[in-house]
Amino acid sequence: MARSNRVLVAVALAVGLAGPSGGMAADDVGSAAARAAAAARREAPAPATPAPATPAPTPAPAAASATVADLENLERAVEAMKARMPFTQRNVMFVSAKAESFRDAAKRPSGVFAKGETLRSYAEPLGYTLSPTADGGFKLAMTMDFAIKTAGGQVIASQKAFDKVDLSYPDRTKPLFLNLSLNINGIEPGDYVLVYTLHDDNGGKDTSFEQPFSIKG
Repeated sequence: MARSNRVLVAVALAVGLAGPSGGMAADDVGSAAARAAAAARREAPAPATPAPATPAPTPAPAAASATVADLENLERAVEAMKARMPFTQRNVMFVSAKAESFRDAAKRPSGVFAKGETLRSYAEPLGYTLSPTADGGFKLAMTMDFAIKTAGGQVIASQKAFDKVDLSYPDRTKPLFLNLSLNINGIEPGDYVLVYTLHDDNGGKDTSFEQPFSIKG
């Protein structure tokens, strides 16, 4: 728990890994009457000449079935791309309830909260470092800070290393998501900015994200 300027804050963290659809047209114009040179008589209309048939399109060749090797090559390519990424995050949002799984985030319609209401956040970190373990898996180590600032940039509450994440991964393909909840007491109505800072303890990298919010009276 952190205290600053009579503001009391409690932060909770939950971390998850994903356990990573009529009839045929014809010419309606009758043929002109043919007249014999010797006697004027109307002949029957000539039958309409049928339009040439449109050739059927050549079907596209069927795609070859994917193999396990194709999947493994794709997974290696994705992991190689992740390794080149900076430590960052995506899909940061205030949510109305805790996400139970990856991408199961119910985005809150606004960043306006009542006094005493819990601020729930969702985020998907990217570019973090996984350290190999003796059993062939991988380990994630991450430490988190938070700060609350006024719209003018004054820090009114903060805490370093309010929580630490230590997770074991069976493989590198499982995406990570964070559920963060913040309870604030003693904050006055107004506009603020919530800042979370993530520290990649394995890779020595840091990233931060900001979420503007308002407290209504």
